[in-house]
Amino acid sequence: PGRSQDTLRRAFLRDAVVIMDEPQIFSPEVWNVFLCGLESLASIANLKVIFLSATMPPFHLGLKKTPHSLQIMGSPGNDRYELEITEEMDEVSLATFVQDNERATQAAILNTIEDAYRVFKNTDETKNKYLLHGMMTPLHKKVLIDKIRHALEERKDTPLYIISTQVLEAGVDVSFKNVFRALPILPSLVQAAGRVNRHQEGKEKGKIYT
Repeated sequence: PGRSQDTLRRAFLRDAVVIMDEPQIFSPEVWNVFLCGLESLASIANLKVIFLSATMPPFHLGLKKTPHSLQIMGSPGNDRYELEITEEMDEVSLATFVQDNERATQAAILNTIEDAYRVFKNTDETKNKYLLHGMMTPLHKKVLIDKIRHALEERKDTPLYIISTQVLEAGVDVSFKNVFRALPILPSLVQAAGRVNRHQEGKEKGKIYT
């Protein structure tokens, strides 16, 4: 912090519950040092620390004790979605594939802004579609995500298409029946799956294509 007034003093952390949301965003270079300091502070101040993430980073190099898992496993009968691996596609064939597998709500998540833009441009202009990416200002993204959330709640007859980069993956409470994910690393695929059929509407499973 630039000013001492902005510093959280250790005395105020005594007997606290500290929630670390999405800890995978920490830089790998400082993660283990951070864990070591946090474990020491937890011992001194009697802290309870809860980590929240669908893609938990490793703890074994930074902590002396392995954290307890609070994960609750779903039963096989309550699977929200199924995964289908497709053949390699370019922006034109992906846009066509998305439209051919049309559902009421669907999103395509690409690895780069250029890829997202190309797929967006090749999607039928008559579609109810939105483009979301990291070059937008935080306010622009917030307004657009609110607009998308509102469109999902309205559930109009026209299918909704969201073309996005990874900004849609974590911490955004939206749900689609189909998600098309350009092949990423496994944690990103898990995050993208978190946007599929979140509310388990009906008996039909959602689908994630990669």
